[in-house]
Formats: sequence, structure tokens, C-alpha cells
Amino acid sequence: MKNFSQIKERILRIINTEKDRTNQEIEELLQKQRAQSFCYGYRGFYNRYEKAIARRKSYLSELDSLKQTTSKAVVFDKLSLHAYYCPTCNQHIYTEYSSTETVSCPCCERKIWRDGKSVTWDIVKDSKQVKLRYT
Repeated sequence: MKNFSQIKERILRIINTEKDRTNQEIEELLQKQRAQSFCYGYRGFYNRYEKAIARRKSYLSELDSLKQTTSKAVVFDKLSLHAYYCPTCNQHIYTEYSSTETVSCPCCERKIWRDGKSVTWDIVKDSKQVKLRYT
């Protein structure tokens, strides 16, 4: 199994090579456009080269946005918590394990049952940021 940073570096390397290749294509198209404009003027071939250059520039901007999104990629770990309610303490108690049996309340040690709610947290790996999702 590969490390996440190795995969990220490989993706960035592919993006950079594609950007270099596209920049070379733009340069070649500009040279061809200049050469054709002397012979045929600013119609036909000149407009085709303009459109081709515009397509490649939009492709470069898409590659830049892809590079930014891959550099900001985060990995989430899932944490599921199941709710239990204690009527004596009027508190919700969350545990990682889900059982149909009762559990004892940590405050008053009374047997309590499941509340029916569960919470799934997406925790960013090696960070304190959390995305909360109720189910």
C-alpha cells in the first residue's frame, strides 16, 4: 500500500508534465499562426489557431484548479456514536458501540436504553477539524 503523500506527488507530477506539454503546443500554434498570417492574412487559418489556443488556455486553467484541489485534499476517519438517554440525569450519553442491551449511566449508574439516534463524525486525520453529520 502506497503512502498518501507519494500518490499526491505522482498526481502533481502528471499535472506538471501535462501543463508543460500544453504550453509547448501553445507556442507551436502561435508560431504556425504567425507564419500563416503572412501568407493567408487574418482569416481562416488564423481564426482556427485562435480557437485552438483558447481551448488550450482553458485546459491550462482547469489543470491549475485541479492542482489546487489536489493540494488541499484531506483524509477523513469515520467515528460513529450511538446515543443513550438517561431520564434521571436528563442527559444524552454517546458510546462507540451499539448494543440492544442496556448500558449503565456514567453519572447515576442507572440502566439506560438506546435513544434511537446516532451521530457519524468525519474527523480529519491528524487534525482537530470535524465535519458533523446526524443520521
